[in-house]
Amino acid sequence: METQTIVAVVSFLALASGLLALRSASAAKSRTRTLERKLETLEEDVSRAGSQQKEQFENQGQLLRRVAQGKHVTEAVLSGGLFGEVDGVEAMEMLRRHPDTLIIDVREPHEHAAVRIPGAKLIPLGEVGGRTSEIPRDADRIIMHCAAGGRSAQACAQLGMQGYVNLYNLAGGIGRWPGDVRRG
Repeated sequence: METQTIVAVVSFLALASGLLALRSASAAKSRTRTLERKLETLEEDVSRAGSQQKEQFENQGQLLRRVAQGKHVTEAVLSGGLFGEVDGVEAMEMLRRHPDTLIIDVREPHEHAAVRIPGAKLIPLGEVGGRTSEIPRDADRIIMHCAAGGRSAQACAQLGMQGYVNLYNLAGGIGRWPGDVRRG
């Protein structure tokens, strides 16, 4: 009888030991999966940071090429900003001195239809990122405008992050435009 008890105890201990080993292996597998997910996230973060760094270097290279070619670059960009601000009078003077200045209206089509600056190209704010092919990267001057200056500042920042360097936001928007406008 004693042998049977010993066999039973040893069997129980072996079973308990096996269950503990299985539980430990399961916990280790779970920790491994968690670590693998963290590693994947880290790899994605490093890749994203590398892409952002590459884009920043490309933007700086583009800026340096423009400077080396003697092309106009806004003071705001040279001092680390993405775009400059101009009031209506400054914008009119810029257009007078540089008739090739591009004016982009980032308002909605119904706003543009109601009142617009003659010659302004309509690219609503929500479409700016997808329509950069319509905005020449080598433009010497680009004035962005909206109704009051907020959306156009967002558009300037968005384009500035994509490497555009000669961007100006019309402070106060079309309401502060001192020149002719077209209605209807």
